Amino acid sequence: MNECAPGTGDSIEFQAASLALRAAQRAFAASLESGRGAGEFREAQQRGAARRTLSALSADDRAQLADWVSLLLATGDSRAVDASIGSLARIDAALVARVRRELPRRVEALAARVGTSRIVAA
Repeated sequence: MNECAPGTGDSIEFQAASLALRAAQRAFAASLESGRGAGEFREAQQRGAARRTLSALSADDRAQLADWVSLLLATGDSRAVDASIGSLARIDAALVARVRRELPRRVEALAARVGTSRIVAA
C-alpha cells in the first residue's frame, strides 16, 4: 500500500541542487530584483549576501549558478539584461564572463523550443 509507483524514483540525470547552490540562487535573484529601484544601501546589502553565498560554492556549483543566471536573464526583459549584467559585474567578474558566454546559447535554445515571439533577451 505504501509503495512508490514504478518509474517515479530519482533518475541519473536528476541531481538535487546543493543547499549552498540554492542559497546562492536566492541571493542572486534578490540582488537582481533589488537592482530595479531599491536604494543604494539595500543594493549593497544584496550584493554582499550574493558574494558570501558565491564564496561558499564549489566549482561545479558555480558553473550551475552561472547556467541558472543565464537562463534567468534569457527569459527576462531584454531591456533589463544589460542592467542585470552590470549588477552582476559588481558581484563577480568571472560569473559575468560565463553568463555572457552562455546567454546567447540559452536564448537560441529557448527560441527553438518555444518560438522566437516569446524570447525577449538578446
